[in-house]
Amino acid sequence: MTPSAPAPAPAGEWVKTWGAIAVSKATSEAGVSTGMRSRRAAEKEALSKCGISGAPDCSLNMTYFNQCVSWAIPAGRSGRGQSGIGSGPTPEAALETARSLCRNDQPGACDEVYADCTQPVFDRY
Repeated sequence: MTPSAPAPAPAGEWVKTWGAIAVSKATSEAGVSTGMRSRRAAEKEALSKCGISGAPDCSLNMTYFNQCVSWAIPAGRSGRGQSGIGSGPTPEAALETARSLCRNDQPGACDEVYADCTQPVFDRY
């Protein structure tokens, strides 16, 4: 019987990356982050970017990892609609979800104002 060769050692590992969206209801300011190595870092950066212009009430609307996100807003921008943020495995799926959550203030689809996909990264040992 021949001894089997040892299994090769892994050359690294896949690490998830995070993104976040923060919004101010008072000023409509927004901040986003993407490609961050931790949830905390993604949320901190999005909140910081949202507050950079002085928005007093930034809060997180979505935190996500290894997926796509889309933000759609009412096309008429009259203040009578409602934006929608959706996620999914592809940009198209994320946009479909965002548009299904968006309440447009005029006929037709809501406008996509932000789209991103975070991807895992391979860290070599």
